[in-house]
Amino acid sequence: MAVHFWQRLNRTARNQYRRMLVRNPALARRLKQALMPLLLRGNRMFLNKDFVPLFTEPAPDDLIHRFQRPLPADYRPLVSVIVPNFNHAPYLRQRLESITGQSYDHIEIILLDDASTDDSLPILRAFADEHGARLIANDQNSGSPFRQWQRGISAAKGDLIWIAESDDWADPGFLARLVPYFRNPGVTLAFGRAVFMDQTGTAQVAAMEDQIAPLDPAIYATPFIEPGFAMVERGFGLVNLIPNAAGALFRRPRLEITEPEIWGGLRTCGDWVLYLNLLRGGMLAFDPGAVSFYRIHGANSSVAAHRGDAFYAEHEVVAACTARHFGTNPERLAAMRERLAQIWRGARSDTASGLAGLFRPARILAEPARPRILMAGTGFFPGGAEIFAITLANLLKAEGASVTFLDCGQELEEPGVRSRLAGDIAILSDPTRLAAICEGFGIESIHSHHAWVDQTMLTDAPADVAKVVTLHGMYETLPSADRSRLLGHVTDHAAAITATAPRNMAGLPEGRAVLIANAVAPDDTDALPRAALGVPQDAFLIATVSRAMPEKGWPEAIAAVDRARTLSGHDIHLLLAGSGPVQEALQRQNLPPHIHLAGFRSDPGAIFATADLALLPSRYRGESAPLSVIEALSAGTPVLASDLGEIPGMLSRNGLWAGETFALRDWQIDIEALAAQIAGLATDPARLERLRAAIPEVLDKDAPHRMAQAFLSVYRQAIERQKGMT
Repeated sequence: MAVHFWQRLNRTARNQYRRMLVRNPALARRLKQALMPLLLRGNRMFLNKDFVPLFTEPAPDDLIHRFQRPLPADYRPLVSVIVPNFNHAPYLRQRLESITGQSYDHIEIILLDDASTDDSLPILRAFADEHGARLIANDQNSGSPFRQWQRGISAAKGDLIWIAESDDWADPGFLARLVPYFRNPGVTLAFGRAVFMDQTGTAQVAAMEDQIAPLDPAIYATPFIEPGFAMVERGFGLVNLIPNAAGALFRRPRLEITEPEIWGGLRTCGDWVLYLNLLRGGMLAFDPGAVSFYRIHGANSSVAAHRGDAFYAEHEVVAACTARHFGTNPERLAAMRERLAQIWRGARSDTASGLAGLFRPARILAEPARPRILMAGTGFFPGGAEIFAITLANLLKAEGASVTFLDCGQELEEPGVRSRLAGDIAILSDPTRLAAICEGFGIESIHSHHAWVDQTMLTDAPADVAKVVTLHGMYETLPSADRSRLLGHVTDHAAAITATAPRNMAGLPEGRAVLIANAVAPDDTDALPRAALGVPQDAFLIATVSRAMPEKGWPEAIAAVDRARTLSGHDIHLLLAGSGPVQEALQRQNLPPHIHLAGFRSDPGAIFATADLALLPSRYRGESAPLSVIEALSAGTPVLASDLGEIPGMLSRNGLWAGETFALRDWQIDIEALAAQIAGLATDPARLERLRAAIPEVLDKDAPHRMAQAFLSVYRQAIERQKGMT
């Protein structure tokens, strides 16, 4: 009885806290600080653990909310409709009319012509002029339809991509049926029912079910949303379940991480390899009501393809891709070889002995598998650990891992933080389904970054999943007894522990944690127009980007800049970017015109690039290796910061300094000393330029790649260790 009561109390406390955050954020945070220790004490007493799943109201029981909390109802993304054409003049008008006739009309149209020799180009030009479409015409044929896809994807601006093949057409409700599935941020690829037509476009010559024999035709019976890993296991690793590319819709990916060098040069299976890459860590949706019409004619008939060697060799490429990203399955491999042998015998009328040189299982089995990671984030809100989880997820996906992001939603979402996660990474938000998520997505390792998430994942994740915990400094802010107990739980149950700074590892057994330095993804950021920020062009601009919490030193920064203006006689301005209780309090004050509140910004690099100096006046006891220091240096801006954690080492290398530090006194900032340091930098251009000139030497440009590779090594070792334990 007490257990159920305490579980309900946890949920009620969480829901009330989130509601109060909207109405009165400052009061909500004060109450949380006061009452959370009591709640944790009760959890230990009645539930035998500190943290329990504290989630919002349960997700609605419908298909769209698979693995999600309640989702926003307003969803109207831009769809980039890409029409790749080569010598399809007879079919173009029907295709183009089926695009402009879609009931979902928030679209952009990109027309591609691959050096057609028929009347295609005049038709496309006339359509582009009439409908404002973009036309990209090749002078020479690219040699591959998939290279044209890549060109279209590179030119696209939409959230979703529709490859509308030029010889096919679609039902007017095609987009209206498929787009809503992407309300679920875990869906990365969706498709509908293909109706096979003959060359005249009037007679049905095949059915989708015929294309997937001997698989279960029930796959196409009803709508579904399923993890890509589960669908590969069910049959997508054996047969391309999407027979018509024009019947699919997908999130716009970072093209460079879809293995374009592999699928771009294929003739038959390029779409399949792309789909498998799109499903790395994501989900596949299907709606039989989204109808496309697939025209079968001589140019795309499979009969000729089955007679050539390339068809069979390309299936080896598909099998290798599947093994890389979804794991090796000898039974699936054997089934694919048998299917290819049947096709070979039917097309070539021989024993398929030649298949052995084109489809080589031993080579596929040797393909090194990439880990499948569930990145567990506390939520999409400003914070070093939260931004780090997003940054690492982006880098890992770019390095070839399968990454799924679990949003535990412990604070109100800041859209700007969410926007920093790459759009091609699937997001799930219902941690109560953790076991089902791990099974469906084939998760091999969970990586968490916050004490609450750490403790929950260590307790609730399946035993065969390797748990990796990164310590960022939060544990150092806890009372000693709590810190020892919680770190003991991490030590006992985590397959691997990493830290961003040596101080984070205090209290752990010697050699238990791996030190991996912080890094941020490369960002070619241009400075913002100062006028847009309300800053005079000739002012000396200082930028602070951080959470607006008292320990980050915003009030002290304001006081120091005020004093520095007097000391120097210079027009020094301070731009404060971030959200939190201090920012909310400052908004209610009558600040002088040289103090600018920018609120939360999703472009910290641009803010720093606009400034002459970055300032990090932190007195946060858990400060370790702040990302803001790296972001400022990456933008080419020197840094002035308190000498906490790893900051001095982050600003120096080989005797060169890309910034300056100052010491705290009893964890307080000496305003007068800081003001003098600011005034000195503002009035001595040569001093500032020396710091700026050292940035290329101090900043490690390869750090993001090395950080991602270091974590991939940790995952692999943790996964092997966990397999040995289970």
